[in-house]
Amino acid sequence: MTKSNTMYPAFQVLSGKRVILGSTSSSRISIFTQLGLDYELLSSNFEEDYDKAAFKTPLAYCAATCAKKAEIVLEMSSGTASLIVCADTIISCNGVIYEKPMDRADAVRILSELGGNTIEVITAVSFYYRTAAGYQHCAFEDVTLMHMLPYDDKMIAAYLDTGEGMSYSGALSYQGAGFLLVKGINGCFYNLRGFPAPRFYQEYAKIAHLIV
Repeated sequence: MTKSNTMYPAFQVLSGKRVILGSTSSSRISIFTQLGLDYELLSSNFEEDYDKAAFKTPLAYCAATCAKKAEIVLEMSSGTASLIVCADTIISCNGVIYEKPMDRADAVRILSELGGNTIEVITAVSFYYRTAAGYQHCAFEDVTLMHMLPYDDKMIAAYLDTGEGMSYSGALSYQGAGFLLVKGINGCFYNLRGFPAPRFYQEYAKIAHLIV
């Protein structure tokens, strides 16, 4: 492993060590690269097929999904990684989890329900770190509130005509063409991109000195 080019003090202990990001998300990869770490990608390929009705809250569902991803990647890593990081992001509104739309009609339905409401963008982060006593686990969740503007059917149609939305949870590409549908946010911007990096660094820094 090459020396990491990170400027952040707590990451210095990872120089020369194997670090894994368990994700194929381009946004997470971009953010993780900004941290300056030398890392590799290893996806769990978890189907994310837990029964949502079995969980009391969307946050609990998200946390369980992320934890499973991390467990799988840990097994795949053959015990040679010093740090394994996984994340999962969902969108919920009024207790309902919104997935990617099945078709345009479904996208219209979803966007109609979200308009004028406040959305919870929930990211769960689960990471394993290797210590002298073996692997230890840490997990947390971060929530960013996204306040949607009220909009009409013409606005929805114009947005969907851009070709964006169909591959996003909640049919909402708020980093792209959907930005005109959003009034404002409360919380971490990076959480909207799928990885709350500032919170991750805070949690990681607490245990960095234990990593081998």
